[in-house]
Amino acid sequence: MVPKKKNVVVVLDTSGSMKMAVNGIRSPAGTPSKGTVAREAAMTVIGTLSATDHVGVVTFNSNALSSMCSPHQNSQGIHMMVPATSDNLDALQDLINSSLPTGFTNYGNAFSKAFQLLSRSKQIHPKQFEESLDMILFLTDGTPDDKPDDILEEIAKGQALMTHSVHVFVYALGDEIFHTETPESFLIQLADQNNLVLNNSFRNMSKLKLKWPILLDLQDNDKPAGPVGNIFFVDNSEGHNLARIMGEYYSHFQANSSSNVTFSVPHREPITGVKMTLSLPTLDSSGRFFGVAAVDVLLELTFYEVAHFHLGKDSYAFLVGNSGVVYLHPELAVGGRDLDIYTVDQLEPGLSAAAIYNITNGLEGQDIVKKSVDQVQKAAVCYYRPLSGFSSDFMVALVIFEDDIKQKQLQSADSNSFPDFLYHRQGFINTTLVGHEDVCYRDQALVILANATIKFAPGSFWDLEKSLMYEQNKSYSEAHNIFKNTTGFSQHAGVTESVAGDVLLMNKIDDHWKIPTDAIWRYIGTENGVFKVFPGTLVPDILYDPREDRWYTTAVSQSQKYVFIAHPDQNTSLVTLAKAFHQTSKSVHGVIAADITVQHLMTYLFNAAIKIISKSSAWIILDDEGSVLLKLDHGGPVQISSHLTEALPGVANWLLQKGDLQINWCSDVQSGHSRLTYSLDTSGSVVDPGSSDPCLDFQVVPIHKSNLYVIIYKPSSTCHAVQTSCSCTEVCSVCDHLQKNICQCPCMCFSNYLDRCTHQINKTEGYRPCPGPHKHWQMQSMETGKKSSSVKPCKPVCTAISGAAECQATKGCNWCSGGHYKNLPLCSEKCVKDRVEVHFRLPCEHDRLLNFTARSTEILDVAQKRLSQFNKAVVQLKNSSNDTTGVTLLVGTRDETEIPQGWISTLSAPVHVVCNDSSRNIVYITGFTESTDARVEFIVRTVNLTRELETALTLRNYIQKVVQELVKRVTELDIADTISGLWLEEDKISFWLERPKNSTRGYFAAQLQKLKLVNDTELTLLDRNVTISNVSVSESYSSLCPAVCGRSTSSRDCQKDKDCFWDRMYHECTVTPVLPERIRASVYLPCLGLYWNVSSEDEHQVLQEFEEAVRNMTGLSDKELHSFEVFESNKSIGQVLNFTVQGIMNRNRVSAIWWDLRTQLDRDHNFTLTVGIRSYRSSTEPTSDEQITNMEINVEFISLDTEEILQNQPLTARKVIEQEVVKMAKKTLSPMVVKTISNIAFKKSTIQFMVSKSPQDPRDLFKEYRQFWDTVEQGQLNITLFNTQYTANSTFIIGSFGELCPRQCHDGHTEAACSTIPGCYWLDQSQKCADDALLPEKKQVTVVFPCSNFDELICDERNRSLMMFRDEVDKFVQGLPTGARAHSFSYGDDFKNSFTFLVQGTARRAPLSGIVANISKWISAGQLQLVVNNSHVIGQDVEDFNSVEIAMLFPQVEFSVLDLQQRRKLKEGLFHHLRSYLSLDFSVNNIHNVWFDQKYVIFKVERNNLNSSVSKEIEKWKQVLQLKAFSMQLGPERLQPAKMVYQASLVGYCPISCFNSSINSLCKSTQGCFYNGKWNVDLCHEMKLISNSFVYPVFVACNITQGLSASEIIETEQDLRTKLETILGEAKEVLQDAIITQEGVDVTLHATSLHPHLELYVDMLEKEADYTKGFSFGPLADRKKFSPRKKEDSTNVEVVLKFRSIDLEALQNLHLTTRQEITEDLQRQLDGLLVGEVARSFNLTWIHQDRLSFELKKSATSTVNMAKEMDKILNAVKNSQITLHIHYIRPIVATELYTVRTFKELCHEKYRDFSSVPPVMTTVDSLNISFTSVPTNKPELIVIYNASEISYTEAQAIVIDTVNTCLVEIHSCEYCSSHFSRDSCSFDAQTTASPESTTYKADVTTTALNPDDQINFGAVTITIMVTSGCFLWALALWAADYVRKATTKKSKFKRKARRTEIEETQQ
Repeated sequence: MVPKKKNVVVVLDTSGSMKMAVNGIRSPAGTPSKGTVAREAAMTVIGTLSATDHVGVVTFNSNALSSMCSPHQNSQGIHMMVPATSDNLDALQDLINSSLPTGFTNYGNAFSKAFQLLSRSKQIHPKQFEESLDMILFLTDGTPDDKPDDILEEIAKGQALMTHSVHVFVYALGDEIFHTETPESFLIQLADQNNLVLNNSFRNMSKLKLKWPILLDLQDNDKPAGPVGNIFFVDNSEGHNLARIMGEYYSHFQANSSSNVTFSVPHREPITGVKMTLSLPTLDSSGRFFGVAAVDVLLELTFYEVAHFHLGKDSYAFLVGNSGVVYLHPELAVGGRDLDIYTVDQLEPGLSAAAIYNITNGLEGQDIVKKSVDQVQKAAVCYYRPLSGFSSDFMVALVIFEDDIKQKQLQSADSNSFPDFLYHRQGFINTTLVGHEDVCYRDQALVILANATIKFAPGSFWDLEKSLMYEQNKSYSEAHNIFKNTTGFSQHAGVTESVAGDVLLMNKIDDHWKIPTDAIWRYIGTENGVFKVFPGTLVPDILYDPREDRWYTTAVSQSQKYVFIAHPDQNTSLVTLAKAFHQTSKSVHGVIAADITVQHLMTYLFNAAIKIISKSSAWIILDDEGSVLLKLDHGGPVQISSHLTEALPGVANWLLQKGDLQINWCSDVQSGHSRLTYSLDTSGSVVDPGSSDPCLDFQVVPIHKSNLYVIIYKPSSTCHAVQTSCSCTEVCSVCDHLQKNICQCPCMCFSNYLDRCTHQINKTEGYRPCPGPHKHWQMQSMETGKKSSSVKPCKPVCTAISGAAECQATKGCNWCSGGHYKNLPLCSEKCVKDRVEVHFRLPCEHDRLLNFTARSTEILDVAQKRLSQFNKAVVQLKNSSNDTTGVTLLVGTRDETEIPQGWISTLSAPVHVVCNDSSRNIVYITGFTESTDARVEFIVRTVNLTRELETALTLRNYIQKVVQELVKRVTELDIADTISGLWLEEDKISFWLERPKNSTRGYFAAQLQKLKLVNDTELTLLDRNVTISNVSVSESYSSLCPAVCGRSTSSRDCQKDKDCFWDRMYHECTVTPVLPERIRASVYLPCLGLYWNVSSEDEHQVLQEFEEAVRNMTGLSDKELHSFEVFESNKSIGQVLNFTVQGIMNRNRVSAIWWDLRTQLDRDHNFTLTVGIRSYRSSTEPTSDEQITNMEINVEFISLDTEEILQNQPLTARKVIEQEVVKMAKKTLSPMVVKTISNIAFKKSTIQFMVSKSPQDPRDLFKEYRQFWDTVEQGQLNITLFNTQYTANSTFIIGSFGELCPRQCHDGHTEAACSTIPGCYWLDQSQKCADDALLPEKKQVTVVFPCSNFDELICDERNRSLMMFRDEVDKFVQGLPTGARAHSFSYGDDFKNSFTFLVQGTARRAPLSGIVANISKWISAGQLQLVVNNSHVIGQDVEDFNSVEIAMLFPQVEFSVLDLQQRRKLKEGLFHHLRSYLSLDFSVNNIHNVWFDQKYVIFKVERNNLNSSVSKEIEKWKQVLQLKAFSMQLGPERLQPAKMVYQASLVGYCPISCFNSSINSLCKSTQGCFYNGKWNVDLCHEMKLISNSFVYPVFVACNITQGLSASEIIETEQDLRTKLETILGEAKEVLQDAIITQEGVDVTLHATSLHPHLELYVDMLEKEADYTKGFSFGPLADRKKFSPRKKEDSTNVEVVLKFRSIDLEALQNLHLTTRQEITEDLQRQLDGLLVGEVARSFNLTWIHQDRLSFELKKSATSTVNMAKEMDKILNAVKNSQITLHIHYIRPIVATELYTVRTFKELCHEKYRDFSSVPPVMTTVDSLNISFTSVPTNKPELIVIYNASEISYTEAQAIVIDTVNTCLVEIHSCEYCSSHFSRDSCSFDAQTTASPESTTYKADVTTTALNPDDQINFGAVTITIMVTSGCFLWALALWAADYVRKATTKKSKFKRKARRTEIEETQQ
């Protein structure tokens, strides 16, 4: 696991050799040096570190230099490690880059310096070394100049100081290190740290001595000096990768598998400020450390809830880090560059010592503190606890004041009245807005003049993801739609409930803000973080929080004052005026502010002050920090930007001495330096020194309820005393914070506060953090192109215009120069008005038409009386002449001041006067008179009320209640009580409201405004929710005007009077319009016109009588009763009299009228109409439950086809369907109704049946049907027909009065009328209604005469036979008592010698199944007989046959030419294919029931169930053929049959007697006989030969059949034939011939009609005629040799494998152990793949380039199938499973396979053994070795090989051509002894012991040696290839010693160069 903290020292070699090029001496020009690469690698290493890590650097050559750290600027450096901050890393980079290569190489000094850095840092920061990773990364390129033991001594000493915890990683750079005097093993020894484990990682150093000597600091050298490190040899070719290699040091440690995110200590970045790094380790697929995923986050965002914690007015939160450093605090500037300055005891001095201890040590608790708030000491509780889930140590503290806990939060607004608003992200608004007249740009920002915009601070969201969505979403409509959601806004928008309340609160200010004013920007912010600005604009800072802005914080800190704030750093022409407002008397809820021009402020103050300013005095206006805003004197106002200490130093000095001006010291967060500021506070009193000294002749006057002061002074040039000046420099002259009386302009003092080496804070006691930089919310600047092309600039701000001409030329601006503006004119939106015109007019339209003359004197008299209470008021007529438009008065003030708005309100009450020519009162109103009424209209677009009201008779009353409840919920109760004139039309709901009496001014308008907010409110109408999509409110004075509806000629005029309504039906304005509510009433005469048509005269008479009777009953007008007509129902008998009952406004409801009327029209009241001589009783409804006596129920089923079912199952379908209908009816209908079911009929997917009742039966058939209908609608009504379930999807009924008005079948003139008459059926053919009908289902009967041959009859005889057949069938059918019809007689098309006919039944007769059953019994009894050709033949029903042969013709193919394998494969496919097509009751029992004959495929179908239908199965196959659904795949082609032929089985019906005659016609005329004109069989036979033969080869190995004599051949063939016939048994007739060949015998087989399946017999021969079954044949003398076997089942196989991208031959030459490795690896793989016998026979034969060969074999008698074993190897190669694993190279995959199969083990004489080429040296026997010749050249390599395993040629292929090689061949080594003599190369003859072959000796007596080792003799490494046996090992030792002595230094380097080349190739 990688620790969280790392302490890393990078040690760099800077000796002179580092100047060399990294790729060696021969590197091209421009190749970087080793020093350059090393410096880059060092920077890569320190770049992997984070702020939690410490790092140091040591550079060394002859001497060593370590990195230093200066705690402060210009302070002395200290040799120690430093935190990996950006500043410290920059300093380390300078040290690394300044090192130049020179001098020698001294390892000891380097390690000494490195351990000094570690140990000293551990003493200073012990916590840094807890659970840390301590490392030294040591980089060198050469041998050390100091002694190895001295170097190890320095390391041991350093490890002892570090408690043996430091890992040492050694990086050896360049090839030269391999040629230096320092052995490579010493570098490994350094990294190993006496752990003795690194030698296993280096193959060439298996005998490496890593053990350290006993040292002064390592007395026990059996213990490690430190943890094991690592070593990396980086040769010239890899030098350019040094940075990557060193940068991956951390990957050699196990990665942390935890998913916890690590948080770094907060640290400063030069640009982004204070941030934290969040990191997470990543692993690769094998679980090894792969890297780190990290992200930098701003501290403010990570702990946003802490930085922006708000509870009440004063409560706050702060964040404390490790060691008590405060990172977030209200007194620290959020977003500063470095927050590691103050500790908790500095910022929270009120905390107790115990609390500070707990906080700095991560302990939870609380403490009571006293805090000064607004100069008042308040008690608070500080709660603190550590944060869980963070890998860094953080404490969060909450300081909660008691007053804030008690504060009540605003509740969320009523969701139904929540306002729509625009979010500030105007970039999201539809682009169609751009260019609109209400959109412009001001101060380079987009502005929407008509709307305000709102922004939420991030802390306002409970769902912070919503904050990002609203600020960054590219689709504004999505966010805006959420804001428009009126239900649960806070939940949808993701904001807190109090934010929703603030939005509602702010909505009330919109209308006021839209009144023109001189303010440039108006905005408001709340404690909940809601910010609203007008006009609307975009705030680009997504983190903007108004609560942190200066205008907000300043206003809150002085909540009782109006605060003026200048913006010297942003816009000097603006000044902000802000005022806090309160939720309660104590708590501040928000701040409202406005930006005005400084010119506006100066003008206002100057015009107010000029009256009292003396000519010798001057004023300056300044704020409570001493900053001067402007200067006033008689010369005019002047804007200045300075401080009091600079503008009036004498005044500042005096105030400073008196304590009214106080010095404040603070620490600048960004720079860390202290800063001097001031605060001015006179406690609300005027300060006057009262001195005659001109320097002290001033007054300081506080401006009431503001943060501004006025200093009135007399400018004097004589005031030059020392005390009148203040020091004004950027750096303070005095930096002592205890000096409180020295006057200095605001300045700064430098200080050192941060120890760079330790990151510890030097406490600056007495200094508080300075507040953050003054900031003001900013607008989003527009893109230049967009601004110039599509958006116009906004109108200039009037108050910013200084000239009269420009002002008057600007639209909307007025030049104000009189009255208040006499002394200093101003350009403004609105000047002070001292007079107003008030116009009195007539509110009633109808009064204007009367042409009355206004009484102006009476109106003037009334106005003067109303304003008499105001002394300044003056009222007069503007125009004395009378007119018809009204009277205009002028109202003004005596002192020319602005007229109060209250005066105009006083004149707004209506004035009643008497007209000149009438005694009638006429009303006059003003433009300020409140409306008396309002017409409200809702649009609900999802419903048509007019259409709904037509049937929903109570809907109007319900809607009136809903509307009344809505108005009550939105407005006051007295408003809802005035609702009247509710009118519903289409999608509109309108009604009238009246202003309550005695209501205050503006009350009615305010309530109407609330109603406008119900837009998007949901109403519940008609059991569903509908939304009010639009609300319109039209105010009027209708209550002041009398209603005159008749004068209105349009709907618009009519709507102006609340008592009038527009009647759309009669197009008139009336008090009683026609309503949409109506009832289409009906009276039903069920028997009228049932048997005859009613004439037009009778119909007219009926209507007249009926209308007259109804009007007499009700007394209603033509408007209320109309539309009388006669209607004939298409779903019932009889006729209906329809009429309409219409609703009228202000009359009885339609439902009440109809209720009374229907009672009188009901049949029980004997309402009767007479037509001609007949009288008819009525019923009020044509579907009356009480009167309908018959009901036809129609049910439609999904996917049902009754015609198809009747056709497929003609015998049983009708009965089954009828039974299912009854079962279906029983599920829902009562038993009494089910008993009446009749007239069951089928039409395609519809089933219909009739139920009935008597006229006296009170049962309700419609209620019965209702449950039936519900079941269908729910999809739960099912029927099951022949294992298929059908679901009813619809149903309808036809009701009738059949029992009430009985009739006969002939009365049903139409199909619909016929279906309603019980027991009647409609005949489609004759188009009439009858009591019986022929059923549609039919059954075909097929009769076969098996013993006849109709095809050979002459035409007349055939026709006579058919007529005879028809007569016999008709005679039998007509004699049946059930009644039936037989027809459509014909010859059978499907079966030979057959006749067919159809049987059909009728509706009133027995089921067809009974008829067919009788016919079948008659035929089966043998009673159907015919006389054909004077012979009696008996007919058989086709259904009596148990099997049928079906022959398919494929004209495209001749099956006899296909080979056996093709036929076998084709037959298997057909067998499975046919079985899938057959019905369940039929089957093809086995594959031998399928065979071929010429172009036919024949299969035999057998019946499994005696009740199944053969003919039906035949019909199915006809359909398969017709649809081309059956096909056969033959090679690439898919074939389809051209036709099918059927033949029933004849066995048991006709006797068969075939003649052995050559007469073809005679043979064919005999049933069951076949004529065979060829093949050696009888010519006429029961067996037919089929054109289908096959030659089966019998293979015999070793070609032994070639040497047989003629007699032996005859004997062999006879013997084979006899044995084969025994195997074939009854099918021996298929055996035709047996012919001897060179490889065995060819056996010819031929199929017959009785034995057509050749593949079956071939399978029998393959299985039984095989050596594995002991089968043999041949001459009696040598019969056992003739044992047949499969040709591919060989005894020996030579396998050749080809491998991808490898030269095995070269690899074998380089490493003599390669062949052994390949042998063992392949043997291991084959053991797991092959049968044991075959796998054990593995023998590697040769290796050549990328191929190798090996042999596999089995014994001659083995039954192992060699072909299957080869298939296993082939599949393994295809799946890349054969892989070689050789040391030092990647796995090699076999890609191709070749095999050569032989019968060596069976045929020894056929295969000759090839002798190996004699070796160079003579062979060695078991005891002695002697040389025939000794190599003259000194051999560089001796290869010893075992001749029993490889040949001499193969051994030669192993050696390297360029090396002198001596080959030694070993044949055997049965006895080995320890007394082997190297000199004589022989054993002691007395030794007889035979040691175990696994006991290998490296020398004569002791040390063990492992196989495949490398033996080292000095600098020479010789690879010996060994195979087995201890003798070979002894000989190997001798050979190695020989080579060591013989080789020279030249050959050594030659060998080394060759080895290097090979290793590079392998890489």
